Amino acid sequence: MTRIATHTVLATVLFSGAFLSCDNRPKLSIDLRIPSAVQGVVTYELGAFPDGNCATLAPALVGGLPLVGPIVRTAFPQGGAPLAMGELAPGSYAFGVVGRDEDCKVLATGCGNVTLDGTQAISIDVAATKEAGGACSQDSTCLNARCVPKPVTETPGCTMSVVSYGALEGTINSASVAVSGPSVVADDDGFRVGYRLVDLGGGANSRYGYITINNSGAVVAESAPQPFTEGCDNVPLSDGLGFVRMNKRLLMLMSLPHCEPTNTKPRHQGGLDLIDFTNPDAPKTLEVERVSQTPALASQNALTVFNNQLLAIRAYQSRTGTTGNVEWHGINPNDGTDLPNVLGFLAPDLVAAAEMVGSSSMLATLSQGKGAVYVRAQPTLADFMTPAKVTDQVSTYSGTWGHIATKGKRAFLLRGQDLGATLTVHDPAAGKLAPFTAKPADPGTQFGISLNPDGGPSGGGALLVHGSHVFALTAQAQQGIPTLTLATFAGASTKLFQTHATYITPETGAPALSTMRDSKVMVAANASRVLVVWASSTSQNGVSTLKKGEALGGYMQFACTDENP
Repeated sequence: MTRIATHTVLATVLFSGAFLSCDNRPKLSIDLRIPSAVQGVVTYELGAFPDGNCATLAPALVGGLPLVGPIVRTAFPQGGAPLAMGELAPGSYAFGVVGRDEDCKVLATGCGNVTLDGTQAISIDVAATKEAGGACSQDSTCLNARCVPKPVTETPGCTMSVVSYGALEGTINSASVAVSGPSVVADDDGFRVGYRLVDLGGGANSRYGYITINNSGAVVAESAPQPFTEGCDNVPLSDGLGFVRMNKRLLMLMSLPHCEPTNTKPRHQGGLDLIDFTNPDAPKTLEVERVSQTPALASQNALTVFNNQLLAIRAYQSRTGTTGNVEWHGINPNDGTDLPNVLGFLAPDLVAAAEMVGSSSMLATLSQGKGAVYVRAQPTLADFMTPAKVTDQVSTYSGTWGHIATKGKRAFLLRGQDLGATLTVHDPAAGKLAPFTAKPADPGTQFGISLNPDGGPSGGGALLVHGSHVFALTAQAQQGIPTLTLATFAGASTKLFQTHATYITPETGAPALSTMRDSKVMVAANASRVLVVWASSTSQNGVSTLKKGEALGGYMQFACTDENP
């Protein structure tokens, strides 16, 4: 019997409910024992099934590792080391192993019942199958040990097949915790998912950080959680994170609660903190010196980079909830201070969210009011600094919520409607340098996005342009079955057309989606993957909260390459 090398994966022990640093997490080593009779295997996939039993799992492995059931799953080449498998809590598991050839045909399987209680090593016997199954059809191809549809000619590589999914576990350790909407940075090796927890009970459990998900869809690391001042009585909690990669630095923008001073606490006036996570073991917190007497709101896209300038946007609401405004300014990433003369105000209205995005040749902003979204785009930063033109440059569109994205001089606007969503393409009018400068507002080229009829009205969404693709994500969580609709388009620089419409529901295995109540979602993409992330509960006005032991959200990862940007 031959033997491949021992593989080490991370497992998180949650006996006390406390956070553990990445370096202190117990390590689980898995040794696959493979006989010489097993030949032709190109890729192995390994999955952990909580409360599973090999008596029922093993017979199913001949068709491949089941998509629904494993809490984590990874794939690795024969003879090579697997990618990290992610976090595993103590308990009973069935570990299933499947060996596939280049066409995904199952040539070997193995299974082991394991009880995890800390650092330990386990062995799993792998044997050749008597009948091969799971091979891909002529309309699909084998990718990462999974059969995925072959790409349509016009949409190179973007199959939108599920690679993996999971819950964002291990961060809720007290009752009455509210979670901000997620914010994601896409890197070549995976994704960094930013989170912020606010302890509404006034305890010391308010914290923020990020979770790393690799390209196999496994949670592989968590930054050291950073504490911050908890929420304040009778003050609406801001909901906001911005998260970007700038010149190899990993930067997060976090909005702070607005609190009046007491004998024991200093005053927090709805300001912002800039956190440099470039060194995840020693993050730097930089206070952004901007004072306000009203609570600040910041959406997921509250931080952007435009022409090597770090820019932030945030909205303000008065305590009475009848007035508000939007502010944007530049930030020095070295010390968090404001850059001079980079400050502006947009459409004066009661604002529920604001975001700013930049492309190589255009900067765009969006703010959300009551039943309307306000958008603006200009080719240079200086164009945003002419107060006399601000009102004239803002265009108004109907919508219960909105998100904006850019590519070159083209802008994409996603708006929520009562029973659906609309994606609109906006190009500059003749003689104009940027969209939205023509009056009346340019109607653009419009695409209707049909939502799941069982999910109720749209409550939020996210928008992303990646290479030649546009991803429009819509969440339905106010009534009915919590559902996400991911609409995929190609031709971002030419003639846009829809290629896929994917429903993400609890029935398709999406973890923690059943607890999604506030429709806070995000979509991100790198060269080979698309990641959809959702929060189970958000901190907006402190209405919805999570309880101890609940997951803060979930994610689903899809296969997609963009060969024709």
